[in-house]
Amino acid sequence: MQNNICPNIPPLLKKIILVCWVCTFCSFAIAQESRISSFSFGVSAATNGYGLHGDLALQPKQKLLHGFQFSTQTIIHPKETKVQNPQRANSKPYVFGKINAGGALRLSYTLQKELGSSNTNTPNLIIGISGGPSLGLLKPYLVGYQNPDYAGSKPDIIQQNETSIVNQDNIYGPASWTRGIKSLTITPGFHLDFHLKLKWISPTNTQSWTTGIRLDYFSDHYKILYKSDKQAFASIYTAYSLGKNKM
Repeated sequence: MQNNICPNIPPLLKKIILVCWVCTFCSFAIAQESRISSFSFGVSAATNGYGLHGDLALQPKQKLLHGFQFSTQTIIHPKETKVQNPQRANSKPYVFGKINAGGALRLSYTLQKELGSSNTNTPNLIIGISGGPSLGLLKPYLVGYQNPDYAGSKPDIIQQNETSIVNQDNIYGPASWTRGIKSLTITPGFHLDFHLKLKWISPTNTQSWTTGIRLDYFSDHYKILYKSDKQAFASIYTAYSLGKNKM
């Protein structure tokens, strides 16, 4: 398995990803003229994974709020199903047909607008959009497999393939999560999300609860299940953030 950024990306997708990266970093350069108004960190739960994020809110630009977010999240394929092999002693549940564990790193530029006037006594309702470049991460998902031709030997640690899927009764379960980290691959992509936010502001602290919909798009090398070439992952997410206003 390759351990570098996948080069075989369709030309149109390559251009779209390049534009997203350039636009995000241009926005970052322009934003250097704006002062940081607050920073926060938080956790998120989505229909396709769990994640962490950090936010930098900048001084409002006219009537719009803007800033940056860096986030990381696991990516779960919607067709993942755990099974357990009753034919093997001490077997453990594993995801049948899964060949990679997925994740994503995202850099987002966010534009938001307050609905109503800002108030320190009640939560403020905010609507927003964000997007930018992503890096899709794939780590081999390994299982213990007893080769039927060598029944007396120790199980092999493998990625599931056509042979192991046909001989499903010879799979013991997943290997240790740390196995395969050295074979991590990186796939470029981009993301877009629309969200509603409830934000509480005090003179020194800030906290918010965000709910939205997100689309992650990766190149055709982002393969989680053996028989799936899914590139786009849509999800609904909710996130909580807690931070400080910069004095």
